[in-house]
Amino acid sequence: MKRGTRVTQKEIAKKAGVTIATVSMALREDPRLPEATRHRIQKWAIKLGYRPDPLLSALSSYRQNGGPPKHRGVIAFLKDDFAKVTDYSGIVYSGAERYAEKMGYRIESFSVNDPEIRPERLTQIFVSRGIEGLIFGVRLERNFYQKFGWENFSSVTVTRALDEPKLHLVNPNQTTGSRRVWDEVIGRGYKRIGIVLEERADNNVQHRFSFQFWGEQKKSGSEIDKLPLLFLAGKRGNQEAEKQRFTKWFKRHQPEVIISYDSEPLCWIKEMGKQIPEEVGFACIKLNEGQKGISGNVQAVQQVGDSAVQFLDSIIRSGERGIPKHHQTLLLDGYWVEGRTLRKKNSY
Repeated sequence: MKRGTRVTQKEIAKKAGVTIATVSMALREDPRLPEATRHRIQKWAIKLGYRPDPLLSALSSYRQNGGPPKHRGVIAFLKDDFAKVTDYSGIVYSGAERYAEKMGYRIESFSVNDPEIRPERLTQIFVSRGIEGLIFGVRLERNFYQKFGWENFSSVTVTRALDEPKLHLVNPNQTTGSRRVWDEVIGRGYKRIGIVLEERADNNVQHRFSFQFWGEQKKSGSEIDKLPLLFLAGKRGNQEAEKQRFTKWFKRHQPEVIISYDSEPLCWIKEMGKQIPEEVGFACIKLNEGQKGISGNVQAVQQVGDSAVQFLDSIIRSGERGIPKHHQTLLLDGYWVEGRTLRKKNSY
């Protein structure tokens, strides 16, 4: 085939030994065709390098809707089945969905945990539906990324948990967020500062949280008491056991303020009968927008979804496909909210 020549459905039909109408049905995932037939035709489409013609797609949409096409395509958001709407990936998805609609895209979520859908099959589905842009919100198993057809798609990830392959990344800036919380706490005169981190989250960001706070402790020298960091399992762990570990650590080290990855330890401090912020201060590294009353850093999580769609749109338009040779990272700063869980500045 000549370089630059677009593969047609007629050529796929000839190779697969079927009619053009059958090819069209297979590429649309029409359930009237047997699954084995759809898979066989989709494999031929991938092998031949088939791509839906955007002009013909637009014309089809115009004819069906009686006007200009209403959207520019579908973006696939790959997620964990167990993610909740309030989890990081759920909030990112919400932001991406909202912003994609403004740009003329539609977001659809796909699970990578379904054992029935192998990476080769997912590649077929995306290619046959003309999906060109992918947003990854979940860690991938080695078997997945080795067998997935990356060369067909433009991709970005919104999680540092995705070690391989190295894709363009859009993420909250954990380093500036952690430093912002530390500086606010130090600026209020606290000396015995307890750090409570979620071990899994720290691992996912290559220990950026723990390294940040160990560095801040070292830099502060004799100005503060260096308490050992406490690592918890987070919401995926046994909450009663986590509470007991925290309580034991708290009673042993007697911190006067807690810097925590999330807000759960605040409830445990109150259950111990401590007054907030009179007896113990509390600041959170990872607040979500809308959380009221807690002092801490609000991560730009919804904006991660917005920016991921913008980033993806730019690389789709540039024609970049596959794993990038030089991946780029876009980090979004959050902002401080005063809340009511720390003492006022200059009140010590």
